[in-house]
This record gives sequence, C-alpha cells and structure tokens, in this order.
Amino acid sequence: MKLTKIASFSGLILCSMILPCGLLDDFDFNEGTTTYESFTISSTQIGPYEVFCEDPEITFTVLYKDVGTYRPRFSCDFNNETTYVKFNPSFSTTTRFETYTYTYTPPTSSSLSDAGMKITFAIYDSQNVECLTSIDINVKTLISTSYKTSTNSKLSLNNNGFAYKVSNNKVTNLNEIIQCYDFKDYFDIDYYYRLPLDQFKFTHQTSASFSLGTASLTFVDFNNSFPYLTKGVLNRIEIPLTVEKEGNSISLKYQNKMFVNPKTLQMSSRTKLGYVLTNHFFLPVNCMENLNGTNFVINFYDFGAYKTTIQWSVKLLTNKGLIGDCDTSEFCVIGEPV
Repeated sequence: MKLTKIASFSGLILCSMILPCGLLDDFDFNEGTTTYESFTISSTQIGPYEVFCEDPEITFTVLYKDVGTYRPRFSCDFNNETTYVKFNPSFSTTTRFETYTYTYTPPTSSSLSDAGMKITFAIYDSQNVECLTSIDINVKTLISTSYKTSTNSKLSLNNNGFAYKVSNNKVTNLNEIIQCYDFKDYFDIDYYYRLPLDQFKFTHQTSASFSLGTASLTFVDFNNSFPYLTKGVLNRIEIPLTVEKEGNSISLKYQNKMFVNPKTLQMSSRTKLGYVLTNHFFLPVNCMENLNGTNFVINFYDFGAYKTTIQWSVKLLTNKGLIGDCDTSEFCVIGEPV
C-alpha cells in the first residue's frame, strides 16, 4: 500500500471523462454521513482478473474538498469472507482541495476463485468509527470463452461485469462489444487464385484496456497439395496472421511473407529456385480438384479485454475452374467461333 500526496490547490478542480456511448453502466456511491460534495473519488481500471492471476495494483485518487481528518480503508471479500483489509494512517488536510492517491495490492493470486470478489473503498473519520462515504464493486472472475462458428454466422458478444473504473464519484462498468456480420462460410477466391482475408472483418468496442491477441489460418493438407510448407501433426498447416484495428474495425493480414512459384502458384515456407516473395497465399493451380471441400479455420486467441477465442470455419469450394468451358468453369466465353 502506498500513500502519495499529489498536489494542493486553492481553486475547484473539474474533471470529466468521455467514453463511448452504449458501453457504460454508471452507478453511485453508497451514501455516508458526509455528502458526496466533500470528496471526488476516481480509480485506475479494476479487473479483469483470472484465477491465479498476478496480484494487481489498484489505485484510488481522492480530492478532499473540506479541511478535516480522514482515514481511508480498502478491503476485498473473497468467497464472502473479508480476507484483505488495509487501513491508511489518519491524516489531516490543511487546506481545501487537496488530492491524495492510495495504491493497494489485493491477493488475487492466492484468494480469487470462480466466485469473484467484492472490493470496498471507504473513507472514515480519524477515530475509524464513522464511515463518511464508501463504494462497493462486485467483480466477476474472468473465465476465457471460446466461440466456434460456421455457415454464415452472425456473432454478437456483449461482455460486462469483469472490469470497472471509478471516475468523479461514478462507477463505470467497462463493457466490451464484438459484432460480426455477414461472415461467409466459403472463400471468395479471385482470378489470381489467392486466398483473401479482406472478407473477414468485424467491429470491436470497449473502454477497457485490451489486447489484439494472436491469430492464425489453419487447415489439414490431406493430399500433400502444399509439399513445401511447414506441417505439424496429421499434416496440419498453420499460417500466422496479424490482427489490426482501425477505429472500431478489426481486420487480418498475413503476418509473414512466403515464397510462390509464379507459374504453378505452389507455395513455400523457405526460399527456392524460381520462387519469389509474396504477401499473399496462393492455391496451386494443379491441385484445385484435391483442395475442393477443404475446411479452413480462422482462429483468434486471447482477443480483446476478456481474452476471447473465436474460430471461424470456412470451406473452400473449387469444383469448378475459374475460366474455361461453361460446364466446368465459373466464367466462360459465349459466342460464335470466328
């Protein structure tokens, strides 16, 4: 626990925090004897926490607007038992509008269970008798979730209750929204026989700190159509992807450059004679029949504020060639021979 005096001011401090609409659920402090106007309380982000996670640091900032003697108190209830309590030493404010910060480290690594925890921050009088104001925050334990989708899936997730933040005497639920629309269950292959990723985009909104995690494209090479790509158990091929965020839009691109034979479109993980570097993933033209019906999976791991895993299954349909006669091709030329 650390106690730090930040600054002393002679005027009124007004603070505001603007967060995206639709992501916040605000609620007020418990009412104590002293009115809320006597204190302005804010905090760093609280949560999300997993079982056995590293003990976090939680910092509260209090602006004392009245001269007086105070004693802050922080406690955590795990499994309906108060297992962590910290009383700060009593201190006196010498002028109005003094700001102090208090940092606490609750023992989540040893005490947090699936039941979550209840955090209470309170300010008492100097004798530790009268509670002047307090706040309770019930934090759910984060349990990483996994979603598997297929057949034109529309995925909409709204995660809440795992992370909070106090701002100007309001407790804000830091929500997370993931929305995926019009994800196709097949690849739109262009006339260059490339496997594109631009058809897989979704929106992500949150006020909590978050990570983009990792992503990959995986499939099983049943017929050895890609002899020069690195393979794992049971001929499984995993191609790393990069997750990018622009505004609220999430998109993908191939992480590493590979090598391709310009004539056969055969791919290779390493340099080979006659192969050139490429940012794309090509399908070998002589293996299209073998690849028909291959199931590709786009994987997102530990994505977002709440470490969500998402897997999209995408089927490759190549029963018709791209250009040729009209019975066996997607595109053909119709007209009288010259």
